[in-house]
Amino acid sequence: VIQRYSKPTAVLISYEDYLAVKEELEEIRDARQVNEIYEEWNQDPSTAIPWKEAKAQMVADGLIDG
Repeated sequence: VIQRYSKPTAVLISYEDYLAVKEELEEIRDARQVNEIYEEWNQDPSTAIPWKEAKAQMVADGLIDG
């Protein structure tokens, strides 16, 4: 832990640990987003979109290959 004026300001970790933490944070964010979408659908099922439309959007966003 790097301190400035006796207060922690930064942390030095290995690059491998950084990548692991970054991946874990991305997974947590993805899970939260899925949960939000599910809750929205659970409250109003009319918010659902057809699979073909969802897939086309994911392809357009570069999330999956077409």
